[in-house]
Amino acid sequence: MLVFSTEFPVTKDCDHDTFIMELREWILQSQHSHFSDQDIPCEFEIEKISKVKGQQEISIIKDQEKNIAFRNSIKERDLIWTTTVIYSHVDETPWVSIQVNMDSQKTQTNLPSPKVPIICKTLSKKYGAEDGLLSTGGGEPHFLTDDEDSLNIAKKIIESECGNRLPVVFISKPFYEEEEEDIETYAMAGQLSGIAHVVVEPSRDFSKKLMVLTHSRNVYGGALGVYWPDSVRRKISLNSTTRNINDLIEEIRKSLLTRRSLSSCTWSTLEINIARYNYDQIKENDDPESLKTYIELCEKEINVKEEKLKEAERKIEQLSKEIKNNVKYNNETFVGLKYDKIQELYENEINCVIFEVLDKHLNMIEGQKNRTELIIRNIIENNKFKEKKNIIDNLKKIFKGYKKMNNKISRDLKKLGFSLTDDGKHYKMIFKDDPTTMVVISKTSSDNRTGENTVTKFRERL
Repeated sequence: MLVFSTEFPVTKDCDHDTFIMELREWILQSQHSHFSDQDIPCEFEIEKISKVKGQQEISIIKDQEKNIAFRNSIKERDLIWTTTVIYSHVDETPWVSIQVNMDSQKTQTNLPSPKVPIICKTLSKKYGAEDGLLSTGGGEPHFLTDDEDSLNIAKKIIESECGNRLPVVFISKPFYEEEEEDIETYAMAGQLSGIAHVVVEPSRDFSKKLMVLTHSRNVYGGALGVYWPDSVRRKISLNSTTRNINDLIEEIRKSLLTRRSLSSCTWSTLEINIARYNYDQIKENDDPESLKTYIELCEKEINVKEEKLKEAERKIEQLSKEIKNNVKYNNETFVGLKYDKIQELYENEINCVIFEVLDKHLNMIEGQKNRTELIIRNIIENNKFKEKKNIIDNLKKIFKGYKKMNNKISRDLKKLGFSLTDDGKHYKMIFKDDPTTMVVISKTSSDNRTGENTVTKFRERL
């Protein structure tokens, strides 16, 4: 079962000799390895090497173009982990493909979660090359700046015109500096090295300009978004407090499994290259004695193609499972509503507004027992959006028994997304930098209902 897959370009500094050297270091330094320094050659001229030691087996093949495929298989209890690393050229640019398969010899319900292989991080950090407009090298985040070039790059990332193969994790700027989280962008980029780019937005002004350029398709307000070269965006979270890098890696890992590999970056492709080279050699020699060899090569190519067919069937099965997981109900529908130059202030804001309108209309027509009532009632009963209610409930807690503004209330409001500006005897309270949500509150109050009234006013503004 395929559990990890990625591909990325490397610089020409990573030639085939360097590639073998890095593979040797990876195997020899692994605590699970049974091989010693003498077991793995630094270089070889023959087409294929296979060695077994204890519960571990390694295989290396090299074609006439010095493309290399390395396979490391090791048994741990009832699991067999097989890591395949390919070094191949695509349009004269060297690429690395890394796949991990996990096979169980017994039926198991709780299989361990796969990790990003160390060789993936090593090769991408040391030798990562340009992937479209972004670099895979160094394992560091890409910090955009407030200029036209960065805006153009961000726009191309979101609109899938960046020319990249790896997905992009886009970190947007929070509404207020007080909302800044301890986001370890360097640590995130390091852990995602070889499987995704990390791009960091410079400012809220940048986000507003990007909103216009991308017709509101950009994540914003501190959210993380994953943008794919095939234009399918998977939004991780609009609530910055729920972000978790392990969840992010798992989301990207699962998605990469369904992507088709580059045709030149597979084990079977190298085997076909070797077989075709041998065909040509036999034809040139024109030796009748080589007929047996020729037949063997033909059988080998058939076996390779059968393996590719099995691989395609496994991919189809995997995609079928994903489709079943995505489609929860046969009668589920989607209505694509177009809107422009509007960014949601909280997750599902537009849905919340639409459902509030539907709910009010349902109250107006209740009892008519017509088709409209039936449809609206069914939609409301089967879809729940609690994001707005959660904001209002939190605001009620903050203003419960309000007498005067203090540091705790001010701090709690800012955590919820509000800014406070002093206006003499009053404060102006604005949610997520949107002036249409402004509410005026007194600094001190003798009215016990001041806090409750403030929440009511804000609900109306929202």
